[in-house]
Amino acid sequence: HAINPWDLSTKGVETFDGSLKGKAGSPTVTTGNDAVDSLLGFGTAFTAHPHVDPSTGNSAAFTWVANTKTNGLVLKIMEYDGETAEELERTELDLDWTMAPHDFALTDSYYVFFVNQMDMDLFPFVSGRCGPAECMQATGEGVTAFLVPRPNTPAAGSEP
Repeated sequence: HAINPWDLSTKGVETFDGSLKGKAGSPTVTTGNDAVDSLLGFGTAFTAHPHVDPSTGNSAAFTWVANTKTNGLVLKIMEYDGETAEELERTELDLDWTMAPHDFALTDSYYVFFVNQMDMDLFPFVSGRCGPAECMQATGEGVTAFLVPRPNTPAAGSEP
């Protein structure tokens, strides 16, 4: 729910301008078709760790969803005005990652994600045959830092 910061009353369901889909606890998977996803009860995960840019006061957060077509992830990164909570920027990426990021860091020019080198067999998870941890396997390749250029910065327009 969206919360009024002055009196802590709830304003209703918060979707972050449509970025957050599905009900709490719904599988974070997409077929690429919103109507099919809704019918199947699929949803979107929203980070538990949004960050505030100390130089602007704006906040940044991300959503992710597993893509059944590519066995990768769709990652959306949003920046919000620190006072009005209006969405200012959105960056969307289709990635070949099989694991969702847990957190990210924010610099003046980049969003920084650390990608654990693990594989996940998506079908048993989506079909409900096993939990996410049972579907994961370490690849032994270590951790990769992934830099995503922030809009309206010197890095904007460069490749992630």
